[in-house]
Amino acid sequence: LPATPTGPRDSWSSFRRPSLQISGYHVPDVDPTLTSRFDSVELIGTGEFSQVFRVAQPHDASFPSVFSLPSSEPRSPTSLPHQVWAVKKSKQPYLGLKDRERRIREVEVLKALTNCDHVISFMGSWENNGHLYIQTEFCEEGSLDGFLAQAGLKARLDDFRIWKILLEMSLGLKQIHDKGFIHLDSNLLTFWSPLRVL
Repeated sequence: LPATPTGPRDSWSSFRRPSLQISGYHVPDVDPTLTSRFDSVELIGTGEFSQVFRVAQPHDASFPSVFSLPSSEPRSPTSLPHQVWAVKKSKQPYLGLKDRERRIREVEVLKALTNCDHVISFMGSWENNGHLYIQTEFCEEGSLDGFLAQAGLKARLDDFRIWKILLEMSLGLKQIHDKGFIHLDSNLLTFWSPLRVL
C-alpha cells in the first residue's frame, strides 16, 4: 500500500514525531499544572505563541474546566482514563483583559465546532497563572506536512490518496465555514480517518 495518512498503521510505523519526555520532572520548564493533572506529559511542539504537549492518564476528576463540555458528554477526558490528549499552552501570560478575551475566543470556536467529523475534537480548557490551556483529541499521526515530508522520501502518493486528502481537508473547512468561522492558518492534522482540521 502507498503511504497515506488514512492507510493502515504499518504504512506509517517508521515515522515518529520527536518529543521531549518530561514526566521525570528534570526539564527546567516542566509545567506543574500539567504534571499535577496527568501522569505522562511530553512536549511535542512549540511555536511562536504556544507549546503543545501530549498528555495521558489524568490523576483524578477534581480539576473541572471552566470552559469544558458538560460532564454528561461521552468524550469527557475524566471518563476515558487511558486516553491520550493534546494540550496547547500559551507561552506568555495574558497581557490584559482584551488579550484574555481574544484567547478565550479560540475556546468558544472549538466548542462551537464540537461534533464536526473533520475538525479536531475539543475536550476542555482551563486557565492557570494567566496562561490558557486547551485540551483536544490527540492526532497520533501528526501534521499533514510532516506526513507528506516523510511520504515524499519513499514515493509519490497515488492520485486516489491525493484526492482523498483534498476532499477531507475541504470537508473540514466547509464544516468550519458552515458554523460561521474562517480558518486563518494551515494547521492540518491527520487522524486515521478522516483527516482533521485544526
